[in-house]
Formats: sequence, C-alpha cells, structure tokens
Amino acid sequence: MNELDRNAATYHEKITIATNDFISSHLTELKEIGFTGSDFSKNSMRWILATLIFRAMMNYNTGDKAPEMPKTAWGEKAYLFCTEKTPDTSAQTFAYSGMNSKDNDALLFLDYRPKLHGDHHDFYGNDRYVNIICDIAKGKYDAFSEYDLEAVAEMIRLGYVKKADDSFKLALPIFTNAQYEKAYALAKKFVDEELSDILSDLNSSAIKILSNHTPKHLQDQVTGIAAMDKFIHAISIPATIMIEKNYLSTDWKVLEMPTNFIILNK
Repeated sequence: MNELDRNAATYHEKITIATNDFISSHLTELKEIGFTGSDFSKNSMRWILATLIFRAMMNYNTGDKAPEMPKTAWGEKAYLFCTEKTPDTSAQTFAYSGMNSKDNDALLFLDYRPKLHGDHHDFYGNDRYVNIICDIAKGKYDAFSEYDLEAVAEMIRLGYVKKADDSFKLALPIFTNAQYEKAYALAKKFVDEELSDILSDLNSSAIKILSNHTPKHLQDQVTGIAAMDKFIHAISIPATIMIEKNYLSTDWKVLEMPTNFIILNK
C-alpha cells in the first residue's frame, strides 16, 4: 500500500485542479441541457458535474462498464480492496450503486459517506421503493394506494420527495436518456482529453506494483484491484481535497440531492 500511495500522491493535486477548473468553466453548458434540477443552487450544480466526472473516471478504459468481478471462496463476487492497513486514505469516501425500476428507469447513487445526503441503502434491494420514486419522477402518482403513500411519506421524511399541494416533486436531478447522454458526454470528454494520461499511468503503475506483491493464485484479480486503487487515488482523495478547499461544499441545500440521479427510460 505504501508503494501505491507514494506513486499516486503526485497526481492528487493535478486531478483536483483540473477537475475544479473544468467544473467552474462548464456549469452553464451543463445547465443548458435542461434536465430537471438544472435550476439547483450553484454548489449542487457543481456536485452534479463532479459526480458525472467521477462516474466517467470510474468507467475510464473499461468500455463504460465495471470490470467483471471474480468469485470469492463464498461464491459471491468481489475484489480485494487494498485499504486494510490505511483506513485514513479516503477509501470509504464514496459508495456507489445503481438500481432499475420495472420500466427500466435508472436510479443512481454516489453517497458521500462522511456526510450523507441520501443513502443508497434507502432503496437498494427494495424494488417497490425504486418503482415508486421513478413513478414520481414521471408524474405518475395519481393512482398510488394508501400503502404507496406511506412509502412516499417516508421518502419525504428522508428528504427525497417534496410535497406541494396535491403534487410530489423529487429532490434528485432527473434526466431523460438523451439528456443524461449529453451530460455524461460532457464529463467523459474532459476525462478523455485532460485526465487520460494520469488515469492510464495510475492504472498501469498499480498493476505493476500489485503484480509484484500478489500471490500467484490471485494474479487474475490484479487488474480489478488496480481499478479499485484508481477509485481511491483518482476520485476519493481528490474529492476530499476539493471539499477541504471549498471547491465543493457538504453544507447540503435542503431538498437538493445532487449526487443521486434518476434517468428516465424514454
């Protein structure tokens, strides 16, 4: 871990500065996409674009999908995570998760764990809640049962939903597929053009270092473990620096959950 950390440390500030500069100069372009939530406060808009960039970095060089995870001895799928001896290295800064509704709408979470503003555990594994919040996003709540409305009341209590007269609105940014493609393409272009050399070096260096210290029977996991290392050093630590420098604030605005997205399948 020390060798990995020393290699990555030189890049943290570079990623932080480049990401902040890009966010500052592209907020108007993001707002012009016109998704629901594009009128959020400036800090929330900065978080929306930051989240898109973090997702593009997660997907960098993986064909826009996460590497296939190997099976553990217990039959589950997971990578070893090289953070056991250094719990203070921002490894647990973010948790990310994605769920789909019955209509194949997407509910995406990027939880900032030190100060949560929305938590994927509120919906993960609960298809009914996922369907309800996606129906609200589409304005399809006139036929909600009393049972459904109890779930909505819980979502209101947790801050996901705001009630106005007889209507419901969400505190999450809501994109159509086309809008999300434009927003994600904006972030991906930045990652490809300005961070690709850094991410490639982080990845190749991590693979080389890990290969030298990984038992032979675990060598097939090295690429995946390196991807997890990239998540720490390209995303979690730079994001922590951005918060320390007040480029991003965790003084969350009530009824704006900018790191959690709904993407409607239409």
